[in-house]
Amino acid sequence: MESFKKTVYVGDTLIGKRHAKVFVTIENNNGRLSITGVEGPLASGNCRGSFGQISLDNIDRLNISGSDLARLKRVWQTWHLNDMQAGSPDQTRKLGHNGMSFDQASEYLRRHGLNPDPNYLHNGKPYAYGSAWLAITVPEIELEFLASLPSAVSPWHD
Repeated sequence: MESFKKTVYVGDTLIGKRHAKVFVTIENNNGRLSITGVEGPLASGNCRGSFGQISLDNIDRLNISGSDLARLKRVWQTWHLNDMQAGSPDQTRKLGHNGMSFDQASEYLRRHGLNPDPNYLHNGKPYAYGSAWLAITVPEIELEFLASLPSAVSPWHD
């Protein structure tokens, strides 16, 4: 798929007692996927809430369908910064999303025979967890879904 960048208005959330619009910027650049968000952006460049890796769990008024929001969350969690993976596919599956530190993850994988990973060669050697940034390809169907989301007119209104 061709590279693209777009901003999507996903809905509103409460910040204090006020509703704030929530926007997500999606960029696919030569196979590298980056997704960031902002809650209640202001024309000054500041915002009322969070920005960057925001949570989409508290959207209370949707601009996109609930199923699209759920899929966006899943794609974001799975594929964001797909070219900066510390683990091989087997290492990543074994670790899951467990919140371990690098040292804990390295030791855990070593105890399970996956550090280094004998089934994944990098530069001709079994891959040691965290020794390089690995890239995984985002499925075309997920990129097509992201590209199909409706573009926002402008995030700088509230």
